[in-house]
Amino acid sequence: MLDRLDQRILGGFRVVDHLNGTTIRHGIRIKAPGLKLAQTGSGIWAVLEAEGMEAYARAFDPVPAVVARLFEIEVHDERRLFDPIAASLTLPRDAAINAVPADRVDTPVVLAMPSAPARGAQAGWSIVTAEVLTPAGAPVRGALVRIMDHGTENERGWAL
Repeated sequence: MLDRLDQRILGGFRVVDHLNGTTIRHGIRIKAPGLKLAQTGSGIWAVLEAEGMEAYARAFDPVPAVVARLFEIEVHDERRLFDPIAASLTLPRDAAINAVPADRVDTPVVLAMPSAPARGAQAGWSIVTAEVLTPAGAPVRGALVRIMDHGTENERGWAL
């Protein structure tokens, strides 16, 4: 006979393509010191355990009070189609039923990965080549370039 073990999920995140918002399910490697993660079938990375939150993860009624902590996450694409990203995740996420939806434990944080130069264009795409230089002519590493509809805040794409 199997024992049933219950535990609280502390939060989660979804890694998406910054251009079309689709979930990136394969080929990514996550570095998350102090966190134990598991990927769901829908591509969400659930946080099963977090350093210092063991008692909170196993208690349900009443929900124990715990001080929120910031955990650092790095996401790398082993296929090199996307540039790596670094993000912070505040845990635990809010478990209250009446919590703001964006802060709830069952609402994953969205982490968008920018396209890498090795990513080829897909059908229907346009390619924009840009070079950002200092006044002295030196390249600016890590510059954010955004493509916007003329006269609006409607973003068509971005890259670093």
